[in-house]
Amino acid sequence: MAEPDPHFVADTLRMRAEMALAKVQRHEAVQRLLSHPVIAPARDIVADPVMCAALVGAFLALMFFIFYPTGKKSRRAGVPKAILVGPTDAGKTSIFSKDEAPATHTSTVPSTASVALHASGRTKTVRLVDMAGHARLRDEVSAAVVDTDAVVFVVDVMGVVRNAASVAEQLPPLLTSMAGTASRRGFNAAPLRLFILAHKADALSRETSTLSPPDLAPQIRQTAEERVRSVLTREMDRLKSARSASGGRIEGMGRVATQRGWWARLFGAPEPVAENTEDEEALVWGGLGAWNWDDIEGVDVEWGVTGLGGSKSLTGECEQGDGLQDLTDFLWDL
Repeated sequence: MAEPDPHFVADTLRMRAEMALAKVQRHEAVQRLLSHPVIAPARDIVADPVMCAALVGAFLALMFFIFYPTGKKSRRAGVPKAILVGPTDAGKTSIFSKDEAPATHTSTVPSTASVALHASGRTKTVRLVDMAGHARLRDEVSAAVVDTDAVVFVVDVMGVVRNAASVAEQLPPLLTSMAGTASRRGFNAAPLRLFILAHKADALSRETSTLSPPDLAPQIRQTAEERVRSVLTREMDRLKSARSASGGRIEGMGRVATQRGWWARLFGAPEPVAENTEDEEALVWGGLGAWNWDDIEGVDVEWGVTGLGGSKSLTGECEQGDGLQDLTDFLWDL
């Protein structure tokens, strides 16, 4: 067997020694860097798995809120949209009309208009939709809720007592549609706003007014709001009790999804989404106990009072009072 070349052996040993020395030098350099007063605290944090996980979570949360802002900033761009809904003859069309109030009738088709609001020298445009009031056309309301920023539920303050049950029964499907829409938009989206409007409050006053709309005295406003709030709260509590007794559903308030046709299934059309499902209804009713407006998930409930007097219009030739101030303030804030 031939003896190994002594020069080759020497070169190999020298290369290994240099590699070992370089490795030691790199290790010492890293240790010196980690021992630096600025780096040492970070090294301790990285070595702690709890602190490391907390830092990663904070970073991800920061990135989420940067790219998905919350609150009013998350509202959709463009002209805000509000829909007027409520029982028949509540006064929706009269509020919607910009000219002299039309003859009393039940709306059969939605009407849309751009309303210009003015305050402090500024102008803001809001898209206002007067939804049909007939009971057979209320399915259109659920469809309109999907593409709106706020819902104005108009209640006749004079008729709410005798029609309490029929008025309140319109709220569960509306609230379910709103809560379901808010849930599908994501938790970071701004809540949908429901403005329950005690309308025709001027009828509570014994004094006549030459203003159009008239001024509403503070006592009239308080009486109108308290009447509507107490009646609707009582009726919603009754409906909640009936829902609990029936096992979690109120008969007639659910809807069944329409089946896809053969052609739609062939080309992969998505399944239609059932509206007012049990999951969405659960977002409305809250836990055990009495009805509470604050239990509705994804919906902010607000209250207001209006009255149009003799000339039921948003704008008019004669001097105006504050009868529509609550509504205009609400629309301005959208």
